[in-house]
Amino acid sequence: MATTFGIYERIFRYCGEVTDAPITTHGHPAETTQSEHLSLMADLFGVLSDPSRLRILMCLQRRDEVCVNDLSADTHVSESAVSHALRLLRAHGIVRSRREGRQIFYALVDEHVRVLLDATADHFARAHGRGAA
Repeated sequence: MATTFGIYERIFRYCGEVTDAPITTHGHPAETTQSEHLSLMADLFGVLSDPSRLRILMCLQRRDEVCVNDLSADTHVSESAVSHALRLLRAHGIVRSRREGRQIFYALVDEHVRVLLDATADHFARAHGRGAA
């Protein structure tokens, strides 16, 4: 069990060091325990585990704001599936929306999401001998 606690310590030490990015409002209380934080992290990775949602997030990473129609065209995912994915991503605080007339534009909520996507893409690029993504 000591090894597991060491992992928790490293995760939270890292989380404490990465505080330069803009702060966002999260749906959990500040007094969340380490165990509760790990559960929230697992939920986040669960939301990110769908390839279509990842394609949508990667598209949002490359562009500042994108509407459902453009996301659908860029990711080759139906507009209905994109809308459903965006609802879920928005509910989990990963994307935000802005209405302009009849259009709704979506964007990543903050740099933390970009860092997570970049780090994951970089990890797999290096693992497959392609250098940074």
